[in-house]
Amino acid sequence: MGIKIKKLSIKNFKVYKEKEFDFKDNSLIVFDGPNGFGKTTFFDAMELIFTGKIRRYDDFKSKLIDNRETRLENPLYNNEGDGLPITLKVQFEYKGVDYFLMRQTEPFNELNNYLDFNAFKLFALANFEDIPTENNRKSDDYISEFLGLNYKDDFEFLNYIEQEDSLYLLKRNEKDKQESISYLFNTQDFEVKINKFKLIKDRLKKFDDSFLQEIDKLEEKIESIKEDIFNEEKTEFSKLFEKKEYNWDSEDIDFDITSYESILAEDAGILPKIKNLIQNKEDFLKSIYNKKLDRVLDEEMTLTRIYYYDYFRKEEEKIFLERDLSLLIDNLIEGLDDFSFTQLMDNDYDLDTKIKDEIDDDQIIASYEKKLNELKVAYERSDKASKIYARMLSSHNNLKSHLNEFHINIEENGICPLCGYDWGSKEALLEEIEEQRLELEEFDKDLNAELNNLRNKFLSNQAEELIGVLENFQEDFLFKKEYFESDFFNKDFKKLDDEIKDILKTLEIDYSKLISTSTELKDEQNKPDGFLEFLQLQKITFDEDNLMSYFEEIYSSYFDRNVESLENLSITDIDKKKLYIRYRFSLYLDESLKNKNADLEKLQNQKSKCQNSLSTVNRIVKSLQESLKSYNDQLIKDIELLFHIYSGRIVQDFYGGLGLFIVNKRDKIKFVTAPDKTYDAIFSMSNGQLSALIISFTMALNKKYSSNKLLLIDDPVQSMDDMNTAGFVEVLRNDFKDTQIFLSTHEQNLSTYVRYKFKKFNISTLRYSLNENHLQ
Repeated sequence: MGIKIKKLSIKNFKVYKEKEFDFKDNSLIVFDGPNGFGKTTFFDAMELIFTGKIRRYDDFKSKLIDNRETRLENPLYNNEGDGLPITLKVQFEYKGVDYFLMRQTEPFNELNNYLDFNAFKLFALANFEDIPTENNRKSDDYISEFLGLNYKDDFEFLNYIEQEDSLYLLKRNEKDKQESISYLFNTQDFEVKINKFKLIKDRLKKFDDSFLQEIDKLEEKIESIKEDIFNEEKTEFSKLFEKKEYNWDSEDIDFDITSYESILAEDAGILPKIKNLIQNKEDFLKSIYNKKLDRVLDEEMTLTRIYYYDYFRKEEEKIFLERDLSLLIDNLIEGLDDFSFTQLMDNDYDLDTKIKDEIDDDQIIASYEKKLNELKVAYERSDKASKIYARMLSSHNNLKSHLNEFHINIEENGICPLCGYDWGSKEALLEEIEEQRLELEEFDKDLNAELNNLRNKFLSNQAEELIGVLENFQEDFLFKKEYFESDFFNKDFKKLDDEIKDILKTLEIDYSKLISTSTELKDEQNKPDGFLEFLQLQKITFDEDNLMSYFEEIYSSYFDRNVESLENLSITDIDKKKLYIRYRFSLYLDESLKNKNADLEKLQNQKSKCQNSLSTVNRIVKSLQESLKSYNDQLIKDIELLFHIYSGRIVQDFYGGLGLFIVNKRDKIKFVTAPDKTYDAIFSMSNGQLSALIISFTMALNKKYSSNKLLLIDDPVQSMDDMNTAGFVEVLRNDFKDTQIFLSTHEQNLSTYVRYKFKKFNISTLRYSLNENHLQ
């Protein structure tokens, strides 16, 4: 016994907000009602539960939907749904065992608004009322465990005839028809073997092509060696570059690493290039000399510094010291010229130890420092006295103000409230107080005058005397700040100056008599023009045509830019090296020719073995293909009779009800009206006849190959006339009475007619009238 569908529950899916079907044990279930009342929804639910998708929706999605457009609703969700998940649940019996399967999505608010059948998760329930959990969630492979690996293809080709596209198979090309039903013939083992051997064949072919290419290249190489081979007398080895290691300059030259052409080729070989450099080394060295000199001449500012400063660099330490002393002396003199007591007390006029160490006149220094300290002490006393006098004056003024207020408000007399002396009148008392204030101010002025007098004596005597000594001391300095500017003391400039001087030394240019030896001002009489002109005249003329672009690289890489190394290498040394390399290469060619011939023989043997293997694989592939064709032909014959009978009984108005033929030629399946016809029947049949034809073919496939004993037909007679319909019902009733059939129609008369015919054969039937929402 095959599959027996017992119950189906649908919730929030397409036209059904919530619907449950109970089919019990009926063999024929007929759905009738107008279009749009849920007949196709039932079949879509069944297809989705068993296969995990709806095939025609997949086709729509790939052909009609622009994924760039935003979608606002999910086409599978019921318009009046309650927001809960889409739930599809089925109970069916298979081989005496009841199974309960469910497909369920996320709730509506978590559901994407585009077609994605991956959203329908599969669950295996314990009973029809069971709920889905992570523990009973399954993959689609679960169904194949009991219905078989091909159950999805079986459903598409054997169990289900769609209303929407019943001509799906007929409209495919002849080769695709064969591929679509090839799984029914159980030829996978054949095809796997054929594909495996074809893969081996392709690989062997690639190997064979590769061997052929390698043989061609090797034969060309052998011919080239034969053309190049020559006899050369033995030559003694001598090394050109003692301190360097080059493959071509070694005793045992490896020509697989360094080719003969790269060593001795006339235009590109390294040895001819070195020889050319040696032959023109005089002109090359002159060019190197001029480039170095150009490097010097480009540094005009540096040369200017060298002109002014180079002679004095030997006294650099002394000049640095004198610069520091001059700065100290100048700052001291400037401060004394603009004397202030603030700077005095900040010790700005104190003699730095560096100055004292250099001045020989200890008496003048001692006198200066003595008077300077006396002046500091006097200023401190005067400053303190001034502060005391200021406070006394402030107190005196306050006292005078308070006394005046006292005599006005309290007692009008001349008695002093502090000492009790009677001055006769208030006015006399106040006048006496004012005279004391004036005496205090005069005393303060005398103190300031005395301090200023002491300062003036210090500046005109000790300070002036010291300044004279310091200025005389500076006159003997080599350092002159107008001459030695900041660039003389800059370390980066000095480093650059030394680099340029080193180049001039390398070029053996003596410029010592052309640079400045006096620290006179840098005026028109002391300019570097003559020095620069002298350097410009040191350039050497040479023949530029003798120079090659690669000379610089060779000079740097092989001679380390060392003139002596270049001078020591002779043309004779290079010619001897050339003879030695030719001798070693002649030995290499002899050995190489032997090796290449051995390699050629090995490749030819490998190619021969490969071709033998290729021939064997070709024979195997041909044999398997012939066996597969023979097997397919036999299988086509197995369904050919059923198809011919069913098509004749259903398509009774075509060719007098003789039926159609299915043929398999060159791996292509055709439905033809006669065995000798070449065009497919689709070109000579009406839509109604074609619909009857595909029903006949599906029923033949189901009868021959389906083990599930299940047939779902969605509105099969839309385009079939009464005669074809009657034939169709007769085939169902007679040949499929052991199969559970689900049939839909929009015609109530047909629903009644089909159930009547089946009941006559005592086959249980069930009617679902979807527009009346009841069953019979």
